[in-house]
Amino acid sequence: MPKAPTENADHGFCVNLKAGDWLPKYILDRMKLNQKLNKLANFFENKFSLHNAKEPECFAKLFSYLFKTVRHVAIEKISENSDMLKRKTNLDIKQKLAYSSISFMAYMHNSELPQLSTSVVPNKEAKLPTLSAGLPHFVNGEYRNWGRDTFIALPGILLLTGRFEEARHIILGFAGVLRHGLIPNLLNGQGGKQPRYNARDAVWFWLAAIFQYIKIVPKGEKILNDKVRRIFHTDDAKVEDETNKKKEEALKETMHEALRRHFEGIKFRERDAGHAIDGEMGPNGFDVQAYIDHKTGLVFGGSEFNCGTWMDKMGSSPLNMSIPATPRDGAAVELQGLALLTAETLAKLSESGLFHKPGLEAKGTKWTWSEWANILRKSFQDEFFIPKDTKEGPPVNKKGIIKDSFGCSNKYGDYQLRPNFFIAIDAVPDILDGLDNGLDKTWAAIKLAGEKLSGPMGMRTLDPDDDVYRPNYYSNKPGQDRLEAKGWNYHQGPEWLWVAGKYHSAKLKVAHRLKTLRPGNAEAKKAWDDTVAELNERIKIYTKHIEQDVWASLPELTNEDGAVCGDSCNAQAWSVGCFLEALDTYDTLSGSK
Repeated sequence: MPKAPTENADHGFCVNLKAGDWLPKYILDRMKLNQKLNKLANFFENKFSLHNAKEPECFAKLFSYLFKTVRHVAIEKISENSDMLKRKTNLDIKQKLAYSSISFMAYMHNSELPQLSTSVVPNKEAKLPTLSAGLPHFVNGEYRNWGRDTFIALPGILLLTGRFEEARHIILGFAGVLRHGLIPNLLNGQGGKQPRYNARDAVWFWLAAIFQYIKIVPKGEKILNDKVRRIFHTDDAKVEDETNKKKEEALKETMHEALRRHFEGIKFRERDAGHAIDGEMGPNGFDVQAYIDHKTGLVFGGSEFNCGTWMDKMGSSPLNMSIPATPRDGAAVELQGLALLTAETLAKLSESGLFHKPGLEAKGTKWTWSEWANILRKSFQDEFFIPKDTKEGPPVNKKGIIKDSFGCSNKYGDYQLRPNFFIAIDAVPDILDGLDNGLDKTWAAIKLAGEKLSGPMGMRTLDPDDDVYRPNYYSNKPGQDRLEAKGWNYHQGPEWLWVAGKYHSAKLKVAHRLKTLRPGNAEAKKAWDDTVAELNERIKIYTKHIEQDVWASLPELTNEDGAVCGDSCNAQAWSVGCFLEALDTYDTLSGSK
């Protein structure tokens, strides 16, 4: 249990208790809203009615007892359907993170999921929970439900903890608001009736989450035939209402539409473009494009005027207004890994008869899934790896690395060392195998990046040797440094935890391949042993943090060398979810029981 602020009389917890009995009453009233919690509410009510129960010192002791009891039952309950939580290896940190995962899931009346097909949820009035991106900043309202955050976090937060039905509902709910071939960046509350489609990566994380669902959930492939209720029948259609004819289709059809639209080429201007939807974006930033290139198979998109990946900081100071700090336009590295995962997975599903389409066709080009995968893989190897013996001069500043992008409007941006390639390696660990000594090159790239980017809690979002590296984030920082003004350096050095989870997963997979493919090789064994030791060190750091943190969770990011970032979420869903995935990866590869 995290340390309670019982000795600080000025802490909000104590101040609220001194103000009356509203806090215990609030806790009870919230429980009573859910009929399934009636017994628990009665249990709490009985304890709260004890003599002196509402006096701060007594209440703190009582609440500590209740907290421990409920925590024990919650972990017991969440472990019932979780294979990961049945394994004893690293069980303490798994349980801590699994318990934290519960806090992100809740029904919020102003942050509802789009209505699902009655074939999935017969009760139209059902109050379905959604997944908060982080606490306390994204509890409810328009900023609770982010497309990319949801699907980056979902495999760890819901699938590994056995909450399969909630995961299914969220996957199908977001599928219902597919538009222009994209999953929205923001649902914007109101059941997905006013979403924004300014993220070109959310759809790829959505697809990856579906594949994880199929892999983890018993008979998970059935989700491909689950009905999706489409909120927008066409790109320009108004929101479906009771007077409109409903449109429902199998999830696999929605998935194929998303990919087909990318193959055809996506290009549109956001609805209501201007200050009404974004006071910081410049006029050209509202023009969105994304496409699969018919020559290289790579996924391109964006422009110098917007920032459609997770590194999405738009300038908001007079010094940098309407200028994206990290546009990452062109072919962002993580999307190539996710696209290759998609192509290779759909090839297998199609061959087994589980997916209804054999590939993509548009503008005179026709590819099977396998053909797309082969073309994409070759292009990735040609365009993203920088050999140590390259003769290429500036803007190359590091050799033996995997580039952050290809075809960026800012050529230097392609060659910056960032942690985004970990996502691609985690998705497809053998992505460089077509190169001479491709496995060794992959290992060397991860090892070098780890040495440069690893912080105590998270991964630096930019190489410290980079001229624009600024590791401390303050969202409202004034001053004359354009690179830091109003937090423009959000992804230019601060240390993010979710990519640390991806780093550990990717490194474990590559180290395991080395050990497996080279039995008896001392260097390969050392690579695995060092990788496990590094993971164990991170576990110690996270365990200590959770035990001392009143949120009992992992934050969004830290400042330089793990320093607390006051503008970070104290509990972030993808930080928790991605590290749970790393722990599960270790279990799987090591044969933990």
